[in-house]
Amino acid sequence: MPYALRKAAADLMYTLYLLSLVALSAGAWWPSSGSSSRPGRCPLDNKNAPDLRQLRPVYNTHHIFNAIHSSARQWGESLNHNGMSFFLATVPRGTLLHHGTHRPERVMGMEWLAFEPEHALNFAWKPCDNENIDIGIDAAIVKSHARSLNGWHQFLASFDSQNGELDEDAAAANADPGRLVMQDDAPEQSSSPPPPRHGPPFRCIEPGFLHTYSARQSLHLLYIDGQSAAKSDKGTLDSQDYVLRYNLSSKKPPVDRPMFGDWDRATELCYMAQHDYDGRVDGFIRMEHGFEVVLCDFSSLDVVSILQAQPTTVIGHADPDDQSLQEQTFMFMTVVGARYEGVGGDRVRLNYDHFVTSFAYPETDLWAQGGDLPRLNGSSTETLARIKDDVKHQSSEEERLAEMRDKSLKEDEKKPWWMQPIDRGYAKWRRSLSTSGRTAPAAPKEVRLTEMRDSRPKQEEKKPWWRRKIDRDHAKWRRPSSTPHGTPPTAPTLPDHHRQRNHPRPPPNWQTITDYYTTRYARYLPYLISGKFNTTTKLREAITSIYRPYMNYMHHDRDDEIQRCTTAYIPHHLLSIPAHQQCLAHRTTLSVASDVCEVLWDAMNPSSESDDTTYHHRITAIQSLMKRLAWTDWKKCSQPACALDEVCFTAIWPFGSQQDHDRPTCKNATSLMDEDSSMGYWYNSRRRRSSGGKKPSE
Repeated sequence: MPYALRKAAADLMYTLYLLSLVALSAGAWWPSSGSSSRPGRCPLDNKNAPDLRQLRPVYNTHHIFNAIHSSARQWGESLNHNGMSFFLATVPRGTLLHHGTHRPERVMGMEWLAFEPEHALNFAWKPCDNENIDIGIDAAIVKSHARSLNGWHQFLASFDSQNGELDEDAAAANADPGRLVMQDDAPEQSSSPPPPRHGPPFRCIEPGFLHTYSARQSLHLLYIDGQSAAKSDKGTLDSQDYVLRYNLSSKKPPVDRPMFGDWDRATELCYMAQHDYDGRVDGFIRMEHGFEVVLCDFSSLDVVSILQAQPTTVIGHADPDDQSLQEQTFMFMTVVGARYEGVGGDRVRLNYDHFVTSFAYPETDLWAQGGDLPRLNGSSTETLARIKDDVKHQSSEEERLAEMRDKSLKEDEKKPWWMQPIDRGYAKWRRSLSTSGRTAPAAPKEVRLTEMRDSRPKQEEKKPWWRRKIDRDHAKWRRPSSTPHGTPPTAPTLPDHHRQRNHPRPPPNWQTITDYYTTRYARYLPYLISGKFNTTTKLREAITSIYRPYMNYMHHDRDDEIQRCTTAYIPHHLLSIPAHQQCLAHRTTLSVASDVCEVLWDAMNPSSESDDTTYHHRITAIQSLMKRLAWTDWKKCSQPACALDEVCFTAIWPFGSQQDHDRPTCKNATSLMDEDSSMGYWYNSRRRRSSGGKKPSE
């Protein structure tokens, strides 16, 4: 086809394209404002700015905010250990994961993986060959996710028996001399001589093996928040046993055996992933003293290494005064503490646009039993079934969106040559509209690079033949010296779909956005009520100092200043989304930020000095705000930070006392081995605080 004819055809197609776009922008084919939309999605562009006063209220707003902020973080999840939320998670290709076992052969089928090798080493051991045990108990040891280096399981049996608090399974093990119940026992595996009442089941153990695997492809997982791998009766397993494992046919949850049913639990979860989720979920992420993956099929992993582990302490013969064991325990807790702020290294990516949380269901009374942490064991069968169904459908929704994205990218790649100038013209048309606010502007850097790339062939055509030859010779002369090995560097290229000017923005990371608010106000709010500002004038001046960026000193307006404060860290292109189209994370963040900004503005307000706005009432309002927020940063060990030989310690299963949970402190190697605080928080279940059935944030 001659060039002139091709150009005329392209111009005609471009004109028709522009006419259709004009019709779209005028609303001829646009859905009406009353059209339905999925509440969980986060659309990126809309020209209707939200009014903060008309935001739809979110049930349990502050708890949802904290769930987002603490997700996949060891510190916040350890304190709020009864997780109520489910996030779609991705472990990128190439991520290293570790598995401790007694076998040198690679694992196939379902098993556990740890993100940290020190975590996996806790399970890299086996009984000595001369131990009088059978195959069943040996198999149960492999699946044991409840043993640590200092023999806590045997200490637990001693602790519970002394306090008369053995559970049914442990009591049966003591009553029946021929039965030994172990953690993660499969139904058939429960035989062999029992251990002494206060002694170890094995007199001798040998080192096992540490396996390291690499994800051959991205792993699609379901993250269950809180300490969901903690085998306790405090509610850490509610989201699994009362939601995911809830049997809709029998209308009842599985038998409550938290300490002795994790193998069954993992098996049922993987069955659900294969059948209910149609294979869209490869496994589950949970947390105890470290983050773990219950992977349903190890065939998606490549073996990196299989190493024999170092000999460890004999289970049940751990001496708390052993300095070597103290240092070993301290170093392990240091590794755990390194993940207080996240798994790290972008090893886990959570989807905050589509997540399910039990906090968002008004019909759930999570504090009906009067505890200080939420429980699901009092929820109705209808509510549990609804939550389970929503968790199931969030994975299908994400898959649908991914298919739409892939389809769009493939369509871009299949576009004929004459569509390329049309797309470039459309991008220029969008940029021309950006000044009027009708659409989002294209990225300046992309625009500049595209224009340079488009203009280069035209400039080359205008050069005389002899100049083009000089340029080619000059390029050949420069090329050998451009790299040390004499090879020309290859400019990185982007796929065609990344060159599109209308390529959608990546979804916002709502956890990062919550971080902006917590880092700004977490230290500031306690400072206001510390007593340093002991008059109304001083308090108002202190609040004014942080409100300055949001104030118009020529014309003060409460609503405008609160709105600027509230949206200070929300990406600008998200501010145009109407309230009814905002996803849960968006509405929650706005609601909590608005709460903070309103309280501070009212405490700063100089226009009213009545009895209701005295210094005492202003301080009380800030204290009430902090109680509602309940940010876990406020429980971190006080400044200055812990010494080099200490770690900020809170109750993390299976370690810790009630005091460790209520008031975390710095601990060294010796205090970590203190028997009085070894694990009393998790297994002295009768020591519960009562808050009268009220939520701690109310």
